[in-house]
Amino acid sequence: MKQRNSWCARVACLLLLCCTVGARAETQVHEDLAYTKTRQATLDLYLPSANRPPLLVFVDSRFWHARDRARELATRFARPLQRLGVAVAVVRTRSAPAHPHPAAAQDVARAVDFLLDRPAGEFDRERVYLAGHGSGGQLAALVALDPRYLEAAGRAPDVLAGVAGLSGHYDLENDTGPLPPEADALFQ
Repeated sequence: MKQRNSWCARVACLLLLCCTVGARAETQVHEDLAYTKTRQATLDLYLPSANRPPLLVFVDSRFWHARDRARELATRFARPLQRLGVAVAVVRTRSAPAHPHPAAAQDVARAVDFLLDRPAGEFDRERVYLAGHGSGGQLAALVALDPRYLEAAGRAPDVLAGVAGLSGHYDLENDTGPLPPEADALFQ
């Protein structure tokens, strides 16, 4: 439990160091917002009542498979940041093997585009951060560092103020031995 909360605290500290936000008591939660036409990819958006808060777009770790931990993340991660005056979007992507690479990365870029098209005032468009844990960290880094994903979604790569990958899986070639069986679904 301590280890899980540790990475949440690190992201919270990073955001708080990057911005000063005055939070009020009122908040809004928008659940299961479809950011693609097929509703296969959705997100939950936690908006504080702060004036022009930063936005953390967070991609969960599911080892690229269909396991939804959004409700757990809401309790342990999104809501505490929301109370501190940070807007948080918890992003769910399409999953392998039904949707192999690069579907999940494309979904993350589409989620960023969808969020930036939302009404002005919900968050500060100059302070949009992309982060993720585990496979979500890899997806966040991939979308932030490879301009093709955001450009394909109609956005310039500089829309992101920063990126944080927490315990990400970055070396998918893994020269120390075979990948776990779950990884095979990515490339089928």
